[in-house]
Amino acid sequence: MSDNNACDNTFELADPQSDGAKSHPVQTDQKAMMSHYLHMLTVLLAIVNAWIGYRQDAKAKGVPMKDILQLMDFRLEIAQTYLAAFDQDSEQCDTG
Repeated sequence: MSDNNACDNTFELADPQSDGAKSHPVQTDQKAMMSHYLHMLTVLLAIVNAWIGYRQDAKAKGVPMKDILQLMDFRLEIAQTYLAAFDQDSEQCDTG
């Protein structure tokens, strides 16, 4: 890396067509990265909040503790539900 690029947000990428490294300016957009991070955090907190509500409702209904989903199982159930809905939507787009 040259001295004049030492402080900017670029890094060296190996060029598969040549033997040496070639400098490609790859900008790291910190605002976009922070936005994605905060979005993922918000989704995680929403899932945890929904799980807490689910556990409280299940306990209030007298569901045995062994039948109440743990957080990881609850997250997997949400993911499977969304994936199944996505599969149904994509099948409708393919046929319609």
